[in-house]
Amino acid sequence: MQRDARQQAFALTEVVQRRAHFSYSDSAEMLSGNSDLNEKLRERLEQAEAERTRAREAVAVVTQRS
Repeated sequence: MQRDARQQAFALTEVVQRRAHFSYSDSAEMLSGNSDLNEKLRERLEQAEAERTRAREAVAVVTQRS
């Protein structure tokens, strides 16, 4: 998951650096795609944070029982 995020960030950086070579309509499409990517990454972050919270709570329960 973290590797995928790094790969997407790298790809996005490459696209941004080459954006000057695209037409305006291509740039507009990239911006809307960027928003979609940001939303997906935000959702993944929220899921990961929720999983981390659940894992911490589970560890706390196990620790209390010991």
